[in-house]
Amino acid sequence: FMSSKIKVLKLPSSIGTIGEGTFLKAQIEILEIPEGVTVIPEGCFMSSNIKSLKLSSSIDTLGIGAFLKAQI
Repeated sequence: FMSSKIKVLKLPSSIGTIGEGTFLKAQIEILEIPEGVTVIPEGCFMSSNIKSLKLSSSIDTLGIGAFLKAQI
């Protein structure tokens, strides 16, 4: 999904881990990460266009630069 033009993203609760750099430079404006997601890896949302962010309380690992240069 790197550089994708997805504007609204609500990840399913069945996802436990998101891949490194998966949404790099994505045009996501609204992002919801549900309960069950435990890892957001390095650079996952780097340089993305996030305007609204909802994180789950189940996240136990947030990688270095996961949201670096994001427009949050």
